[in-house]
Amino acid sequence: LYRDGRDVALSFKKAIVGEKHMYHIAKQWSNEQELSQRLVETLGNERTMQISYEQLIHAPVQTIQRICNFLNVPYNSKVLSYYNSEESDITARSGEMWKNVTKPIMTDNFNKFIAELSREEIRIFEIVAGKTLVKLGYQPYLNLNGNNKLFTKEEIAGFNKENVRLKELAIQMAKKKDLLKRTGQKNLIAEIKSRTYLIV
Repeated sequence: LYRDGRDVALSFKKAIVGEKHMYHIAKQWSNEQELSQRLVETLGNERTMQISYEQLIHAPVQTIQRICNFLNVPYNSKVLSYYNSEESDITARSGEMWKNVTKPIMTDNFNKFIAELSREEIRIFEIVAGKTLVKLGYQPYLNLNGNNKLFTKEEIAGFNKENVRLKELAIQMAKKKDLLKRTGQKNLIAEIKSRTYLIV
């Protein structure tokens, strides 16, 4: 499952976790998508299925049916009532960034970056991750007209400094209960990252 990186970036700007400067978010998103594409190439189409978040929210029934067909399991319309489940309730209580899992599919939850990111933030994202956006079928929002030069060392140093400041600010602004919940999540993520996987 992949999503327009500019909307992903908007979400991460608001979250407790993750990078906060557009340069860093774009680099991370692009790297992760490229790794995913290599994994798909390695495993092949018979073992993988790619779905965009936008496909899922615009055509949920058809998309879930495609997934069920791929997995060779029967389709059940109850899956679209996920937001009423105990699991969704538990997940939503695990932190502010998960609150939407107790809501029905939000069919308008796309292209929010257009209104909520600045033109400069969009420019930075598209310079860093524009090729990956296009590869996944997303159109550039800005016409950079050749104004897509790579950033200087000085600019990147400034981005790094601002990223650290924004991360610290996100922690300061976070609700105490969310910070407490993050400890267990952080430990689990570290443990998962330490594992070695062999793909055959």
